[in-house]
Amino acid sequence: KVQLRNLGEARKYLDAALARTTPEERVAAALPILTGIASGELLHVQAGAVDFYAGVIHVRSQEADVGDVGWSVKTSHRVRAITIPDACRDDLKVLVAGLAPTTFVFRSIDERTKTGSKADWKRSDEPRTATGLLDLVHRVCRDAEVRTVCPHGLRATHASLRRIVADEAVAKIGDALGHADHGKTAKNHY
Repeated sequence: KVQLRNLGEARKYLDAALARTTPEERVAAALPILTGIASGELLHVQAGAVDFYAGVIHVRSQEADVGDVGWSVKTSHRVRAITIPDACRDDLKVLVAGLAPTTFVFRSIDERTKTGSKADWKRSDEPRTATGLLDLVHRVCRDAEVRTVCPHGLRATHASLRRIVADEAVAKIGDALGHADHGKTAKNHY
């Protein structure tokens, strides 16, 4: 999987991600490299899943709740907790403030409102698309002047850095990424 080449590129990417102009862009661009969250997990985070008291984002499959939405958490229990990075905490608080627990944090723009100024545009009840996240990550890569990767490449970078910099065991990395196969996927890909 195409990923950032080294710790220096990862730092440049993260600096550019955290320099974005909106809390939504900063969090969406930074979470994959800081936590290894998968694109589908990120795009389907609901406000009620963000637990500031525990310091985690509870990620779970929603198939049972809202039907097949084209993604699922890959753990055997279909649930995992992702630690909220300090660099994203304040922006995440802004994003979830006032949202109902079942509202997606990263919502798409309601196309019917895309007239006039951006300030008049309204959010839909649907999660953002994977294409929107891909475009954001590409813009951040260009701003950082690093290799252009996809959001899943940031997840791979996160895993590789855990192995190389933190010297974590492959099985532990696989568990942290939510793989249900005790490190087999992590061993093959990172």
